[in-house]
Amino acid sequence: MAKKQEAKTPAKSEYRRFRVSILIRDRIFGNIPKPEGPPTLVSFKRDDKGLFIEGRQVKSLLREAASVTRLTKKRGLRDGIQHGLFIKPERIHLLEPDTKKNIKKPHGTLSNPVHIRLTPRGPRCAIMSADYVNRPLLETFEVWLTAPVITDDDLRRMFAVCEEVGLGAMRSQCHGKFDLLKCTLL
Repeated sequence: MAKKQEAKTPAKSEYRRFRVSILIRDRIFGNIPKPEGPPTLVSFKRDDKGLFIEGRQVKSLLREAASVTRLTKKRGLRDGIQHGLFIKPERIHLLEPDTKKNIKKPHGTLSNPVHIRLTPRGPRCAIMSADYVNRPLLETFEVWLTAPVITDDDLRRMFAVCEEVGLGAMRSQCHGKFDLLKCTLL
């Protein structure tokens, strides 16, 4: 009887690691429902260090960019992103660009009308409010790649699209766009 082969976790040295730094051009909006507020209020997650976005949000944005650039047509790339691309750390804190201190609270809240077409009672209009932070710096994260199908050039192409797609909520209103300051192979 053949032995079942155990999955081996790659050693840190087996990853191609990139240090990434981005600066939001205007505003980034939170996209997590605020637990103590009304259901139409979204904000950022926070911990004792301050406000943060999750690494999964960056991974999802890279997956979207790969689809937009048709890189997912490349054999194995979709699975490579799903199972061979990791964002570290899981919490990416928002920093003041000048002082590089953690941002502890949102800079403001913006309310917009939201048109809902499919409800049991027909079309409706509601007000959605979202907390935002002006021009934060996100420089404390890395992209780890184990998938050989994702080249360094592929990653840079994905980030080029991500810059214009944006990060966070209200991207359809052109918020969350950023400049890639650094994408350096470690």
